[in-house]
Amino acid sequence: MKDRVLLKQLPNLLTLLNMVLGLVVVLALVWRGPGYRLGACALILLAGGVDALDGKLARLWDVESDFGKQLDSFADLVSFGLAPVLLTLTHPEVRALGWPSYASLGLYVLAGAFRLARFNLGDFRDYFLGLPITAAGIILVLVNLLLHYSPILELGWGVAALSGLVLLLAALMASRVAVKRPW
Repeated sequence: MKDRVLLKQLPNLLTLLNMVLGLVVVLALVWRGPGYRLGACALILLAGGVDALDGKLARLWDVESDFGKQLDSFADLVSFGLAPVLLTLTHPEVRALGWPSYASLGLYVLAGAFRLARFNLGDFRDYFLGLPITAAGIILVLVNLLLHYSPILELGWGVAALSGLVLLLAALMASRVAVKRPW
């Protein structure tokens, strides 16, 4: 009996681990800034793996719950919304652009929150409505890795292209495009 209770809570514990990874990224980037950029990328990607595992286990063990769904959305907003935005802001060129960068990154977080709220209120078993914030966050992390190792942001169009990509990700998250679940 006690084992079943622990088994039922394991997906929620993994969800909390996802959130802890996102919080570590946020706090480390605030504290250490660009010096933690690569570590932040690794932790966000790890959070993506944990996020996939928690949902898969909940479905496999038939322990899905409304509580778990809500908790997962809060964790995803931290790990794939806020953390990738702060990671992007570690690039001085992004901050130098000023309000266009901040506006696009702010819209990204808002679109992510909107998409998560819509998901929590619907029944999307076979598909997602809009690009999942986890996918958007991982795309933004991979772009940050590219930016870390290349001079793209030093080019005249680099920061504008990044802002355009961030706005595209925000639009896809808020869209009504059906995205088939990979499982």
